[in-house]
Amino acid sequence: MKEAQRFPTDFDGIVAGAPGLDWTGRAAASLRIATHLEEILPRNLENQIESFYTELP
Repeated sequence: MKEAQRFPTDFDGIVAGAPGLDWTGRAAASLRIATHLEEILPRNLENQIESFYTELP
């Protein structure tokens, strides 16, 4: 935008859209979600599923 202000004759028009994604915020949110899921999900989920199916009649 600054270049368009300094040299307006170089441009026929300016397309201004949405800003880029907030990658830092997205990474922090992913880490927060993963940390929360690690707290609520059991670590040995595969063993629990396997034992569930072996205990079925």
